[in-house]
Amino acid sequence: MKEVARETIIGLFVFLFIFMTLITIMVCLPAPENVIGMATSTATSKVTVKNDVPVISAIPDQIWQRNNSITINLSSYCYDPEGFPLSYSNSVVNDINVTTNANTGIVIIVPPLDWGGIREVYFFVSDGPNKGVSNKVILTVEPLPPETEPEIIPDEPWIPTGCFYKWECDTWGECQPDNIQERICINKGNCPDNYRVPEKVRHCEYKGDEGDEGDEKETEDEVHPVPEKPAGEAENETIIQEGQKEDVNSGFKAHDFFLIGAILAAIGGALMLTSEIWLPFAGKWLFFAIAPRDRVFIAIDRQTARNLKQLAEIIKKMDKKTFDYHANTNNAKNRKDDFAEWIGKVAGDKRFASQLLKAKKTRAEYSRLINKRA
Repeated sequence: MKEVARETIIGLFVFLFIFMTLITIMVCLPAPENVIGMATSTATSKVTVKNDVPVISAIPDQIWQRNNSITINLSSYCYDPEGFPLSYSNSVVNDINVTTNANTGIVIIVPPLDWGGIREVYFFVSDGPNKGVSNKVILTVEPLPPETEPEIIPDEPWIPTGCFYKWECDTWGECQPDNIQERICINKGNCPDNYRVPEKVRHCEYKGDEGDEGDEKETEDEVHPVPEKPAGEAENETIIQEGQKEDVNSGFKAHDFFLIGAILAAIGGALMLTSEIWLPFAGKWLFFAIAPRDRVFIAIDRQTARNLKQLAEIIKKMDKKTFDYHANTNNAKNRKDDFAEWIGKVAGDKRFASQLLKAKKTRAEYSRLINKRA
């Protein structure tokens, strides 16, 4: 019994050794290609393959002229993530024939003849089990323009192409007893004479024949037409009727007024030339009234005076700093008393200007003296 058990144990160890050796050889040595293929096919049959919906990018709206067709290639906008073949189709569109090739994705759109309008279409893409839908694509076919009637220009005759008008008219004739005045107008261009004809007849006021005594009487005072004058001169013109004589000795004539104006101008010019002589004398009484605009006293605080009365008032109102500046209370070498300078040189009252320079340099004193002088 012991020998049998020992043989059994030895046989079991031998079997396990052989089995482990075979397993090691199968793992370490490269397997034949047919064996790998079998193993791969077996593994593949057990794995589920992922299949996503086909991807469709945005398809732009389409606009084209009537009586024309357009083509869209859907394969440019669609693809399958797994690379499976795709099939194409479209939705139903009214009034427009839309044909899609299921294999190539080429779409041909043909509207009816002379038709125009707007329609919508959707495109579908499928890889078998999955189906994708495109965005809404607007199809716009430009309609026929509305019929318009030819423009009718009233009272405008047809003008031949390339012609021109050149109207030349004579002066107006005499006014006839029927209050009608006529003239002759001639078109020297090459267009018809009935286009934009100038006025040939107009209304006038007939005054009749001035000489009722016949043609035998020839008057020495021949009447000539008088040139037209402006309205202002015509109103002021003195009308001398026939038989009435103007008194040459009555009133002033035009040359009299011209002579008077020349004399006044000469006097004014002489006064301007001699202003250095007469201004100091005239200024004494003129500037007590009011000074011209170009001789106004202007203080640094923007106050102005045109006579002594106003100068006294602004001195009373101005602050001490402004007064000290103009009165030169600090006796600066490069400055003078502006008040005395203006009174002496502009107003021409040099005597009072000298008195003011000797006075006490205060606002109250200056205002009192100037107001008293005014």
